[in-house]
Amino acid sequence: RGYLALTNQLKPSAELRADQFDEADLMPYSRLQEIEELFVLRKLSPESILGELRARYPDDTALPDQISRFFRLWRANQWKRERYAPSLHLERYS
Repeated sequence: RGYLALTNQLKPSAELRADQFDEADLMPYSRLQEIEELFVLRKLSPESILGELRARYPDDTALPDQISRFFRLWRANQWKRERYAPSLHLERYS
């Protein structure tokens, strides 16, 4: 097998620690995507996002913490988004 095949099998990682992996440290990517879309596309507040996701997942007790974490990280990393060199990043809603 080639190096590209091995690279493609690696878990996404911020590479800050040997045992750090993005999804394990953040939240499941599917949830992260839902929160981001509700915030960016629908321009919902954190409270409205919680209401929307509670309607979809009424038994999920992790929702408040996940939403809080998303917005805490979003604010903390705003400076990175403003200072990165221009680049192209496409999302379904771009």
